[in-house]
Amino acid sequence: MGRPRAASGKADRRSGQRLRRPPLCLRPGAGRSRRCGRTAARSSAHGWRSGRAAGSRVPRRGGDGGRGHGGARARRPWSRRRAARRGRRASARLRGQPHPAPAGRPSPRGQRPARRRGRPDARAERGARVRPPGVLALALPLLGCGMPDTPGPDEAKADGIERASYAVPGAATRVSYLRAGDPGDRRVILVHGTPGSADGWARFLARPPAGVELVAIDRPGFGATTPSNAVPSLAAQAAAIAPLLVEHDGRWPILVGHSLGAPVAAQVALDNPGRVGGLVLLAGSFDPALEHVYAVQRMGEWPGIRSALPRSLRNANVELMALKPQLEALAPRLARLRCRVAVVHGTEDRQVPYANVAFLRTRLAAARLTVRSLKGVNHFLPWNSQEIVEETIASLLAEEPGRC
Repeated sequence: MGRPRAASGKADRRSGQRLRRPPLCLRPGAGRSRRCGRTAARSSAHGWRSGRAAGSRVPRRGGDGGRGHGGARARRPWSRRRAARRGRRASARLRGQPHPAPAGRPSPRGQRPARRRGRPDARAERGARVRPPGVLALALPLLGCGMPDTPGPDEAKADGIERASYAVPGAATRVSYLRAGDPGDRRVILVHGTPGSADGWARFLARPPAGVELVAIDRPGFGATTPSNAVPSLAAQAAAIAPLLVEHDGRWPILVGHSLGAPVAAQVALDNPGRVGGLVLLAGSFDPALEHVYAVQRMGEWPGIRSALPRSLRNANVELMALKPQLEALAPRLARLRCRVAVVHGTEDRQVPYANVAFLRTRLAAARLTVRSLKGVNHFLPWNSQEIVEETIASLLAEEPGRC
């Protein structure tokens, strides 16, 4: 009878014989680990015989160490230790640090590593990155109508840009604004959306056209303009801009409104007939049927969440929730506009749908209307289509002076 065939595995250092590796380690409490039985010493210690021994056989699974034949599921201490070591090494690589020593063992420098969960610096780092989920849930939809690339304070304070303010007659409002260009030239008034501020027009103010005075306002409730609370009424917003309507050499100002600033500009022209020379409406909200109030916006009015929001987002939420009835009151009056009106809108606008253009075509039948559709462009026209906006303003300035 020939000798039994040796199983694949490592050779015994003492006898040079190859050992039969067991499928499982049957040490009590070791589970399904295969770590034992790799050397002759471990094999003999756990009851495994050399491949040359006669009558050797592999015991069946089960008992205390396996799951087969009714055996209870055992713990896996070796697998857990390997997983713990891999996790510590992966964390160290992410932090750019050397591999930490295993827990319970001294580190290379003789110091026991601190537990990561209890480190105060780790908690500080996490706190610096994490924001309350309620604030983020409300801030993200509101920022869709804000300024994606607002210039910094240095850009808004460039040479030739000045900040001034004036009081609104009959109201507890003081409007702050930025101006650039020659004060004696024809005025172009820039009205931001929600949220926003005059600083959002800093790139336009940095290079005003020749013979033009550019004025960018902080609408009531935003920037440095009072009051600190929101002013959702379009009529009140228009009354705050009315003092800027000044004639220069028979030419009245042109109003440029972006997003919610577009209906504000139209309201100014309707409330001050004969004092506005033209309108440039950039991605404006006009159709009441396209305005919706979402549940997350109502959550923004809860006391706990409202107090956690910054002023600009808090006031923007109030304006957006009250916008639909304001547009319903404005819509029938749009037919009275008879001046030059230029509409610029992006076809990929997700904040203010492109369907507003069709609404304006039907409502501005008496106006000298021109529409420029920007294919594949989103809502933020003053930043991603500045040259087109400047060309549109220049076309209105080059025409014969008119009045709304």
